[in-house]
Amino acid sequence: MKETYNYSTKAKARAELRNFVQTIYPKPKQRRELRVLSLLGHEPHELEQVWDPLGVPRGNILCIESEKEPYEIIKANNWGVRLPEKPISLEEFVEHTPLQFDVINIDGTSPYGFEQRNALRTIASRRLFGDKGILATWNLGMRESNYVKAWFEATYKDVGNEKTQDSGTIKDRSDLISRNICSILIDGILSREVHPYFLEDPTLVAEFLEAQPELEQCFRRSKVSKIPRAIKSFESTIEVARLKDRPAVAHSKRIVLDDMYTRPFLKNKLEDAARQTFGRNFSQDSLRVIAEVLFYAPLKSYFTVKQERLRYAGDRGSTMLVDINYCKQVDLSGVFKLELVRAPSSWLIHTWHPSLQSEALKLIENFLTWRYRCYASGLAPRKDLGSAYGENIAQAQESTERELSDDEKQVIRELCAEGESLDSIASLFDRSVSRRRIGSIAAWVKIRERKGETKQIKND
Repeated sequence: MKETYNYSTKAKARAELRNFVQTIYPKPKQRRELRVLSLLGHEPHELEQVWDPLGVPRGNILCIESEKEPYEIIKANNWGVRLPEKPISLEEFVEHTPLQFDVINIDGTSPYGFEQRNALRTIASRRLFGDKGILATWNLGMRESNYVKAWFEATYKDVGNEKTQDSGTIKDRSDLISRNICSILIDGILSREVHPYFLEDPTLVAEFLEAQPELEQCFRRSKVSKIPRAIKSFESTIEVARLKDRPAVAHSKRIVLDDMYTRPFLKNKLEDAARQTFGRNFSQDSLRVIAEVLFYAPLKSYFTVKQERLRYAGDRGSTMLVDINYCKQVDLSGVFKLELVRAPSSWLIHTWHPSLQSEALKLIENFLTWRYRCYASGLAPRKDLGSAYGENIAQAQESTERELSDDEKQVIRELCAEGESLDSIASLFDRSVSRRRIGSIAAWVKIRERKGETKQIKND
């Protein structure tokens, strides 16, 4: 656990979050009623710099922690916030909580990866914001695991811009993270359930399965070999849902299936329906817009209507990426309405908004703006807050560090060589010997071990 996260650029980022919340909720009464979910950590700086100045009561703030030590610190200090009964991960909490929130602040210290993605999918699909809310995510802009890097690159090849790609590497993961967050929000229930059109029109399932040979050929070119098994899984999931008269719950294979296969299949069907109904009067681009609106209308999507993106370097030089999205659920049913009337070979759009009144046209215009948040060209520019590199390190060295004696160094070396943890070694010393200093000696021991010089450590 890092000693402190209180440095200048972090404070600037918290101020940006505070101002963003104040813009969305300008009245003190509104802010007093806000329900906040926070990954607070072991320090109260977020409370003091964001929520207290906004007038949000601490009793309205629920803090979750997955690790025991920071959880116990929050509990012992009695900061007035609410805590779950025990430490719990974000992913597990959002999966089971019956609560809804106005602001969710995921102030993490790790790179964006599968755990964060899955938590966001659950937040969106379980509608934890109600009809609107603010989502803030903080991610380390580097050091992804090899598996996550491979996922980034695979995703990038599907949706990336060739101008920012070089030899298969991703130069700007910053935009890709932002786009992924907005895409998850806009997908709504689709991360956990099949698209409602499949449940409303049983013949569509058979039609999708008939496309299996063509899908296999298409995705074999993309080196995807699991399509037959995925389709079979999809078919059985639909049957289970129909028998139990409830939406199908998505497993990992189902999520991949929705993203890669049913999405283009449905959009092509909707575009064909729009072409049959309005083809003589609308351009190809307009038909695609109609298909997009019809696709997202039943998904209970969260559209990002206001966005701020930040970048800063922490006191140890690590780049942090902050995305703040104000998202709302918008009723799109008043623009177009799809009634599943089957023609001999395709759907028809049975009703149309009367004469496309001005408010409907404005809604379409807004929809396109919100939809393009999922593309690099539609993102807000990322604001650079500068660097705080060296701030707390220099202060800690000046204020608390003392020189270790040769005997103390030798004790630390021997304990490290015997496999003692850094925490247990640190407990033997007072606060003037930092965990960082002990860690540097432990690193020296590991280097010597790799060189086969373990026996020499006790004699140095």
